[in-house]
Amino acid sequence: MTTTATQQELFVQSGLLTWEQSIKRATAFFDGISDEDLNREILPGKNRVVYLLGHLTAVHDRMLPLLGLGERLFPHLDELFVTNPDNASASFPLHPSCGNTGRRSTNA
Repeated sequence: MTTTATQQELFVQSGLLTWEQSIKRATAFFDGISDEDLNREILPGKNRVVYLLGHLTAVHDRMLPLLGLGERLFPHLDELFVTNPDNASASFPLHPSCGNTGRRSTNA
């Protein structure tokens, strides 16, 4: 089966739309979480919510150049949220563009 350029464009548009919708859902979820809840573990001995937010942000950021959507904005998050596991005593930047303050990081 061969695909036409129009079919390929529709596939790409569909993928990008799904990605955008997922980002919006994640943003709505994390916007509804208190700062106290951000530091809670998902389950005892498991990652904290803030770590999952950072991990999603770092992985999302890695996808931008792969998809030809621009350069990475937050490569410094890899060490904290991709190459290393959550550490309960670690202090994470809550807003990657600031490096140490703020809260939201899924607005890419």
